[in-house]
Amino acid sequence: MFEYPNGMIDRDTAVPRRQARQARPSLFYWGGRERQVSRLGYISAYCPRGLSLFFGKAGDVSSCVNDWVRRMGGNLMLTDLESTSERRLRRSVHRVDFCLVDESSIGDVCQVVEQCLFLRRAVPNMPLLLLSSSVKDDDFSTERMAICDATLRTPLSRAAFSYGLHAAKHNNARYLRSLVDAAAWA
Repeated sequence: MFEYPNGMIDRDTAVPRRQARQARPSLFYWGGRERQVSRLGYISAYCPRGLSLFFGKAGDVSSCVNDWVRRMGGNLMLTDLESTSERRLRRSVHRVDFCLVDESSIGDVCQVVEQCLFLRRAVPNMPLLLLSSSVKDDDFSTERMAICDATLRTPLSRAAFSYGLHAAKHNNARYLRSLVDAAAWA
């Protein structure tokens, strides 16, 4: 897996320490000691709420993604699509930053599409990334807009993951605009 030598994340937003502590205090205390007053705290532009969902099995992909999400200031919750109801997803949408669906844990391509369509119907305003080893390359376009906002080929690099999150947020906004336009035409 690709790792930046200095451990920095691209596109983080610097926030004054006092504001950052008010937003999420647990991120800015190390071992019970506050950082020095002169330093800035960082809240990632990708994980402002601090929680992300990973639909799949625990393994190499989930452990790497978990590490990267933690470095961005968030937590990754591993869950199973079969045990997740639409009502539960809608209740937690305001706490979740994005969803990842691991194709290798689902199996059949038809099941993957059905699961992604289920997530799209349940929470259309949540960025959805599909992780797949069967695709030729990463797809950050809106070609698969009906089922996901971005597709990442596994094994994935940290740079591709960061760019995929960025593209997924923009593609999700475009998807929501297309829903509004379709409703206006109906």
